[in-house]
Amino acid sequence: MKRIALLNMILIMFLAACDSEIPQSTPTIKIATATPSNTAVPTRQGAPNLEGQTIRIYYFCATTGPSDSAKQSQIAAIMDSADYINERGGIFGAQLEIELVEARGNSEAVVSAYERVMQLDENPYLFMLCEREIELALSPLLSEDEMPAIGTGQAGIQAYASGATLFSPNPIPEAHFAFWMEEIQENWASIRPEGADEEIRLALFTSPELLPDPLFYLENSDEPIEVVWQREMDLDEAGNIFDFIYDIRDANANAIYMHVDGSIAAEFMNALKALGLRERFLVVGPSNAFESAFESELLRPDYAAGIFISSAYTWWGSGDLAIAEDIFQSSGRDQGFKNGSYLSALQGLDMAIYAIEESLVAVGHEKTDSQSILQALISAHDMDIVASSGETNFGENFQTLSELQISKISEDGNTIMEYQAFSEIPEIQLPIIAE
Repeated sequence: MKRIALLNMILIMFLAACDSEIPQSTPTIKIATATPSNTAVPTRQGAPNLEGQTIRIYYFCATTGPSDSAKQSQIAAIMDSADYINERGGIFGAQLEIELVEARGNSEAVVSAYERVMQLDENPYLFMLCEREIELALSPLLSEDEMPAIGTGQAGIQAYASGATLFSPNPIPEAHFAFWMEEIQENWASIRPEGADEEIRLALFTSPELLPDPLFYLENSDEPIEVVWQREMDLDEAGNIFDFIYDIRDANANAIYMHVDGSIAAEFMNALKALGLRERFLVVGPSNAFESAFESELLRPDYAAGIFISSAYTWWGSGDLAIAEDIFQSSGRDQGFKNGSYLSALQGLDMAIYAIEESLVAVGHEKTDSQSILQALISAHDMDIVASSGETNFGENFQTLSELQISKISEDGNTIMEYQAFSEIPEIQLPIIAE
């Protein structure tokens, strides 16, 4: 399997070096998958025997040009899981084939890649999308074509509202925020900083691209928390973080909700520690705000100590992750890939396979198509998904899993420990989005 992964990385690097020579009629890079030998075909009552068949999933992601560690981990997880599944008999005997669709550049380029795939494949089952920008670019087309897709959840309400055809194991940013506002109120006595008052005074440090208009959700909640400071910072914006922290201190805040770019979050925690003010604040946010660039740009791991994070997955080493651990160990990858992005991608592929298998059992191989798979997703209530509770609320509020877990970063900053088991996300009022 290491050899397969190495060949694929060489292929991707080669394509990056000669990008201008890639024919426009070939929008995908096929990921080689292992062919099992003498492996029993997984059985299930009512399932077809698909030995000798191939099931293809398209994975839209930027595979050439700059790539952060989160994206590299996602691609690695998809490759590793596909190999793992095929080595154990595939999907009812069929080999799982992942095709990476080059989705680099502006939204027009992403849409063009989507349209080429739709022209080349008469019966695409479903798509997977690796990042927010791709989700935003394709969600209107996916809905128009009634084409199911699994994404990261980061594109938010406008892409994942009930009735959309884009689904995710990870709840949308608005759901993470609503979840935290309820959790802070219910658990303030046990999680507030030492010496903090009984009254919660919240500072909001967010990016409008990642979490648009957080005040909307507070204003429409039953018991809104008092916001004493707010700053929205664009992903490409520069700002004086030290001034922000002084302003938060002067506003007498005692809790900070942070959802900004990882590098900005790291700069904030570095400054908070340098000023000797870290112990004054409860710091919370969604898991993806504290990964990738955050980890690499934090001056010391222990500067992240005490941060509470919400995630749709159980963290490595803190729960029942036998299958995820087995997939990772089988891959032989470096420990640097063992992060939240890897887990989240495993969940996404699990969700895709769940829908495909449900469709194959319900309507058979010949009748399985994007519509039957979409119906399988819509009707799902309790999915068997790695590292997750698997509870959904598809078709009710937004198209994601409906529970989150709270974890806490250890004192040395090197371990993420489970703090609270999975609990349900509160219902949130959705803003009216102009068409």
